[in-house]
Amino acid sequence: MPAVTRRAAQQTMRQRETRAVFGYWDALRGSRLAPLRTELDPGAIRSCLAHTFILAVDCASGHPFRIAGTSICAWFGIELVRTPFARLFDAASQPALDEAVRTVTSGIAPFIAQVAGASERHKTDLEMLLLPLCGSGGQADRMLGVLTPLQPAYWLGSHPLRALSMVRTGPDRHGATMAGGWPAAAGSVGLDRPVRPGRFPQNNHG
Repeated sequence: MPAVTRRAAQQTMRQRETRAVFGYWDALRGSRLAPLRTELDPGAIRSCLAHTFILAVDCASGHPFRIAGTSICAWFGIELVRTPFARLFDAASQPALDEAVRTVTSGIAPFIAQVAGASERHKTDLEMLLLPLCGSGGQADRMLGVLTPLQPAYWLGSHPLRALSMVRTGPDRHGATMAGGWPAAAGSVGLDRPVRPGRFPQNNHG
């Protein structure tokens, strides 16, 4: 796949939270394909945590949430921990979601998409980013994600989202494929404190 520069990746991402979390992840991994999940320091992305989540890589269980940001839970009107991520998407989006997960976990590469969220009476578009996190064995066994609306939606949190659907994935406006060929790069963008290995708080669900 064509190489994607860090600058092109940042320009493709439209939302501040997406850029900040990607910048942190990119800096933390250094020369590796992905950082270890035990290295995450939530303090570095404190201002983004409400829109951030961590998924277990478990195809049989639909990739359940291990951690879910407060804003995301409020949008769906439920506590999302243990809820299968796949359950949030409509049936038509399942093949695209499966491909996204393969890109992240087998290809050890970021994946970005525009998704649509619908309640009973409203719709909104959101930006979704999925990033691989590796266990001690070197396999991507977690995904770090960001979900944030592309435009302010006054009704989010009052009218629960019923389903998400994939709207757009694939090549960005620079002609490079967002799902592969990402070079490692040092540095950080919009971080709340300098990058250093840390430990993301683990709940009792592992």
